[in-house]
Amino acid sequence: MDNSVILGINADFYKRLHEKGEFPFKNKIYTEVPSKSSYQDYLFNGNYRGFDEWTAVPTWSNYYNKDFKYTISNKKWISGIIAVDKMDYRNSKGNLGPNYELGMQQAVDFWYEYPLNLIAALCDANGNAYDGNPFFANSRTGTGVANVDNIVSGTGTKLAQIYTDMNNAIDQMLGMVDTNGNAFNVSTHYVVMIPGHLYSKFNTLAVSDTLYISGTLSNSLKGLFDICINPYLGSSDNDWYLINANAPVKPFIYQINKEPEWIVDDSNPADPYIHVFSTSYCNAGYGVPYGIVLVSNTGY
Repeated sequence: MDNSVILGINADFYKRLHEKGEFPFKNKIYTEVPSKSSYQDYLFNGNYRGFDEWTAVPTWSNYYNKDFKYTISNKKWISGIIAVDKMDYRNSKGNLGPNYELGMQQAVDFWYEYPLNLIAALCDANGNAYDGNPFFANSRTGTGVANVDNIVSGTGTKLAQIYTDMNNAIDQMLGMVDTNGNAFNVSTHYVVMIPGHLYSKFNTLAVSDTLYISGTLSNSLKGLFDICINPYLGSSDNDWYLINANAPVKPFIYQINKEPEWIVDDSNPADPYIHVFSTSYCNAGYGVPYGIVLVSNTGY
């Protein structure tokens, strides 16, 4: 296949991606950063809202403890695999055909929401944060670690239960402090990240003036939060997450070393298809756990 066609495929992908606009929850539930190597080291301290009087050049070891280094290693990904019939391509004088059109739009949509895929995997794994504790934990231990609880035990998935759990999660979040005892979530803009099958109930809480649960109730949650449907959380997963989009450091980090580059493989003469696909180099990891609360509905 002519190199000009490959260049055209790359241009087509980025044109379509540009037309979709920026992902609405970028830099709200995650921070997107460029990555310059195969991995990035992030240095954290436990004091996010403190001011110290300047009396001399600081002793930097007081600010960045070696135990608070967190590394995210990039991974190479392959996606957007499209099979183009060689005969159709030749007969159409370079038109890549309907399989290409369908596959390319799917590839654009997938890359657009790809951070959600990585974030869902991080939520499921609940690996260690920079402080050596599980990212979601009822208590945190260690030198220089703020002992905060970012898990609320959910009571179920009925509207009344979600209403109760949401208020409990907000209270839990507003009580979080850094290692100096300073409130972490001073300014708040709430986002709930949910599996799709819970959308109708959360949308009711987001837009209704009145709730009909245990009688008639004025809805104190109306207009208080945005809804991010994460399709990768799974249809059988009833856990959901309250996130502060205004947190000084977001709960997740999404780093990109190389955005998708489209490649064509038509090297096998016996293969009736030309294979079009993209490779990228990126990954995601945990940021700061003080701006997120897991509402765990295990057993519901």
